[in-house]
Amino acid sequence: MGGRQAVYHQDTDRGTEYCGKPEHHDYQLYLALNDIEHTKTKANHPQTNGICERFHKTILQEFYQVAFRRKIYQSIFMADQLTNGRSFRTFNVLDDFNREGLGIEVDVSLPSERVTRALDRIIEWRGKPRKIRCDNGPENISATLCYWAETRGIQLDYIQLGKPQQNAYVERYNRTVRHEWLGMNDFATIEEAQLVIPPENNRSQK
Repeated sequence: MGGRQAVYHQDTDRGTEYCGKPEHHDYQLYLALNDIEHTKTKANHPQTNGICERFHKTILQEFYQVAFRRKIYQSIFMADQLTNGRSFRTFNVLDDFNREGLGIEVDVSLPSERVTRALDRIIEWRGKPRKIRCDNGPENISATLCYWAETRGIQLDYIQLGKPQQNAYVERYNRTVRHEWLGMNDFATIEEAQLVIPPENNRSQK
């Protein structure tokens, strides 16, 4: 059979949108005219409408939180050494919403121009953030990065000096990167380090 099925029973919470005398309340009048039974959840007991509550939770987690997330990226630099003692640096970018690593740029030198190119590659597949939270390092306060952010409508949100906890998610992510990647590998060349970037974070190198 085609078409919509008739509704015989309606469960709702006790909100003012649903409750009231039929003669003074549009929703109740609609139910009465269509001969639809109406029961309301017990006060402060949303579990009595459990199926709808679970559906609401699914919508919240899988649609609204993704569609309207704050879109904040966090970024930070790290330093390490090759087996010959030569230093190299990494530029790590994290999604503030779900703590997902978005990219790790690796080289012996990472000037501002290299940083902006890495961010552009992330934006190509991930989308533009509303702001990027970062420290006050020279690359982050450079005229190059500031101009790049201004032309793209992205706010640079600098943490306070001496308060790395304001960038806590990426600081914790850095510990994971150091213990599970840098600490488990000895790199003889910078090319080796670039090739062994964790798979979930290697898009910015492509």
